[in-house]
Amino acid sequence: MPDFIVILEVVKVIESSRLMLLISVLLIVGCSGDDDGAGQKQAPTKHLLQGQVETIDKAREVEKMLQQSHEAQRQALDEI
Repeated sequence: MPDFIVILEVVKVIESSRLMLLISVLLIVGCSGDDDGAGQKQAPTKHLLQGQVETIDKAREVEKMLQQSHEAQRQALDEI
């Protein structure tokens, strides 16, 4: 019978240790200091395809200039 009591005591210790471990993990994760910067704006980070994005933006600007040039030529031809 005393062995049963010892086993019960060990189980209580293990359960309380699990609870303390769980609480510790929750506190560490909750207070980890990784602030998402809710009130602060962060500069955009460069990503893997940043060069391609910049190239596409330049191509759009060139396309806009070509369209404006085409429209100017068209108006000039209409005036003749």
